[in-house]
Amino acid sequence: MAKAVADPAELRRFANDLKRFTNELQANMQTMQARMAAMLEAESLQEQQDAAASLKEWMDSFTLEKPRDPFDPNNLPWGTPDPSLTPEPATTAREL
Repeated sequence: MAKAVADPAELRRFANDLKRFTNELQANMQTMQARMAAMLEAESLQEQQDAAASLKEWMDSFTLEKPRDPFDPNNLPWGTPDPSLTPEPATTAREL
């Protein structure tokens, strides 16, 4: 069986990046859990609405900057054929 050849420095960099990602993910998960707990443990409707707004604002910070382009069927990249430029279909073998 063939062995993979990898640069040890690149493997260390990957391991460090993975560790940093894991730490960020855990921190974000703890923050989300704390905000959700605050929302669920609110004593009044106003406190619950404030906690929900805080959670929504925090979660909105993770959305993509640019949303996907809207779909417009009248503006397709390949266009639609112009019927006036389309030739008539062949009706005899000679026309083929």
